[in-house]
Amino acid sequence: MNENILGKRIGACIVDYFILFIAFFILSFIYLLFSGVFKFQIKNIEIILLLVLWFFLLVFPEYKFGKTIGKKIIGLKVISEDKSKISFSQSLIRRAFDVIDIFVLGIISLIILSNKSNNQRFGDKVAKTHVLNDSK
Repeated sequence: MNENILGKRIGACIVDYFILFIAFFILSFIYLLFSGVFKFQIKNIEIILLLVLWFFLLVFPEYKFGKTIGKKIIGLKVISEDKSKISFSQSLIRRAFDVIDIFVLGIISLIILSNKSNNQRFGDKVAKTHVLNDSK
């Protein structure tokens, strides 16, 4: 568990959030186009849409498959500290801490990841998970 995968984790995160935001902007554009109100203001529907996309593109795939699209492309997987498949609550907890990363541009996680040999960011520590290279 002491592999240096910081670069891979950053790459997977960039891919995942790029996909999430592209999907969000496309669906928001379609909604705005058909709603007749073509104003780019975040309203309740956009917040709900973003949460639904976040859940189905990040939380659910990590729980179900142990990886998101970004992790699959980069070659990473998420496991529980006991080396078993992560639970739904572990996936939800570790992803809930993405908010910290987003608001501080990932600086906290970069500091934690670069100073620890176990490759755990704060959300991983709380959820008791690890991100590893996927040999499959």
